[in-house]
Amino acid sequence: MKRILFILLFFPFCLSGQVVSSTVSYSQPADPLYTALNDGSTIAAFFFEESATITTDANDSVLVWADYFGSGRNLLAADESRHSPLYGVDGITFGGDTSTMSAGFVWDDPFHYFIVFKQITWTANDVIIEGVQTAFNQIRQVVTTPQIDYRGSTASTSNSSDLALDTWGIAEVIQTETSDTLYVNEAIYVAEVGNNDMDGLIIGSGRSLTNFAHVCIKCVICRTGANTKRTVLYNLIKDHYGL
Repeated sequence: MKRILFILLFFPFCLSGQVVSSTVSYSQPADPLYTALNDGSTIAAFFFEESATITTDANDSVLVWADYFGSGRNLLAADESRHSPLYGVDGITFGGDTSTMSAGFVWDDPFHYFIVFKQITWTANDVIIEGVQTAFNQIRQVVTTPQIDYRGSTASTSNSSDLALDTWGIAEVIQTETSDTLYVNEAIYVAEVGNNDMDGLIIGSGRSLTNFAHVCIKCVICRTGANTKRTVLYNLIKDHYGL
C-alpha cells in the first residue's frame, strides 16, 4: 500500500509539467568580481548598478555615489551652482557642462584603478578622471578624436585610439615609482610619467573644475599596492558588464 500511495501522490505532478516551489531558500552566490575585490587592496569601488549606493534628487541628478564596500570614501557632486551628473539605465552621465564628482582620501603611490566608460563626445584636453593631488594623474582626451592618454606630473603615455566614441570600454592605470601603464581594453601604453599620489579622485573634470568631459561611467575601482591580479580583475569586469 505504501508504494501505491506514493504513485498516486506524485504521478499527477509528473503529468502536469509544472514547477513546484520549494520552501527551502538558497542564498545566491556572491558576484565573483565583488569577491575578488574584497581582498584588502580595494580602497573604494563605485558601481552604477548598485542603486542603494546612489543618492539622487527628483531629477535623477546624482548627489552621492557611495563606495560599495562602505568605507565612507564617497563621491560627492559639486556645489549647487553646477550641474550634477545624471543617473540612467546604462551608467552615470557627466554632461561636459560643469558636472563633476569628487572624493578626497589617502591614496598613495603605488596605486592602480579601473574605469568602465564610454566617450559620448570628444574635446581635446577634457579630463575623464584625475587625482586630487596638484600634479594631474589624469586620463584625458588628447590630440584628435577619439584619443586618450594618461598624464602624470612630468610626462604622458602615448596616445590611445582604442576606444571609439559611444563605445564601452575598460581603462586601467597602474602607477609605481619606476613605471606607469595605461591599459585601454587589451592595448598597453607604458611610460614613466611621475610618481605623485592620487589622494582621492575627481570624475568628469580636472581638479581645477575645468575641462569637463562628456562621458558615461559604469564603475570606478580604486586599489592600492602592486597589481598582482590585473588579468583576473580585467576579465571579471568584462564578464560583469558583458563587454
